[in-house]
Amino acid sequence: MAIYELTGAHRDVDGRVVHQIRATETLIERGITTGDLGGWIQKTSNVIDRGWVGEDAVVMDDAEVSGDSQVRHRARVEGTAKIRKSAVIYDDAVITEDALVDDDSTVGGDARVGAGCRLYVDTHLRAGTWPITSS
Repeated sequence: MAIYELTGAHRDVDGRVVHQIRATETLIERGITTGDLGGWIQKTSNVIDRGWVGEDAVVMDDAEVSGDSQVRHRARVEGTAKIRKSAVIYDDAVITEDALVDDDSTVGGDARVGAGCRLYVDTHLRAGTWPITSS
């Protein structure tokens, strides 16, 4: 069961319309109170279970935020990326393509995670681009 509703506010992000969410439950352990304005999603299938998108974060395309995971601040999750269990994406991090961030992993700062990356069990990134590609 989702813990949010759409507010009716929307904006354009890279040619896609995203909609702001609002919390429908209080989750003290995550600092979320009923009525808190959240971030932005392209469609309701972007956030399932007790996932949360906060502040000015954006989740779009076929990306999914599920379990107790969170996308916060100005982070972006797009493509077919999956954020699961208790993972947290924050600051200006970007998760794209088919990347998976799982378990208690965190990605923040200006880190970029993309094609084929799988982060499991307490992996913590704050900078860099993963996978690393040669130029």
